[in-house]
Amino acid sequence: MTIEAGTTFTFRIAPGRIGVCRVLGEGEHASLFVMVARWSGPEGASLATMKRAKAFHEPQPHTHHSWGKGILAGMAQTKIPRSVERVGVVEVTKKERALFPQMATNSAGWTWLLDQAKRQWRWDNEREKVLVADAREESAQKRAEARAVKAAAKKMARLGKTGPKALLRRVWFTDFEPEKKRRAAREIVKHLLTTVVKSKRDAKRDVKQLADAVVAFNRLDGRFGSPFDTIDRELIMEALGEIGASCKISDAVFDRAVDAKRDF
Repeated sequence: MTIEAGTTFTFRIAPGRIGVCRVLGEGEHASLFVMVARWSGPEGASLATMKRAKAFHEPQPHTHHSWGKGILAGMAQTKIPRSVERVGVVEVTKKERALFPQMATNSAGWTWLLDQAKRQWRWDNEREKVLVADAREESAQKRAEARAVKAAAKKMARLGKTGPKALLRRVWFTDFEPEKKRRAAREIVKHLLTTVVKSKRDAKRDVKQLADAVVAFNRLDGRFGSPFDTIDRELIMEALGEIGASCKISDAVFDRAVDAKRDF
């Protein structure tokens, strides 16, 4: 579907208020140049009222929190979201067209542009409330992180008491794809656990076995058509960390002698 340059949409930017998005032209690969205008006003405002304002043809600065000095404009898909309402067409100005080079480097998307416009409006008009909410959220996050650290410490301490044998029946890497990669990853952990369970505890030997397992995962990375993604890497090192804790290997030694071997 072709969207005419200058097509203007409104969206709910805050209770009782609307903002404006303007399609300034078409880009490559079925995309649109979309600009969030600096204008906002009461619900029900007419297009005639909007376009008389200088802010209607100016991009919304993107400055909230640590965003700096950017603008809310960029490339978006040609499928128009249901959350915006078409109100008409207003000719694109020369100054608006001058934004094309800057917009072409920003694959923003409708969802991101509209969300950031709402956040920017609150920053400009309700900053005190935003900062209070941010502080509350940060405090809650810190409490959650502290609880997670405490729970992890208890878990590792428990593993140190039960030993590696307690991990033999654990089913590892259930989300690894493809199946060949999952089986190979499980085989590395199975070999490691079998070895340390059969051996008497010797920190130097246990660390070497863990480091060898990391080297084995280095070789596995990229096989079967895909490298380990971020979640894969976290799960692998979490598994090896638990085995290390069950062998009473300290975090400092694990980081220095085991994790340091990781290339994935």
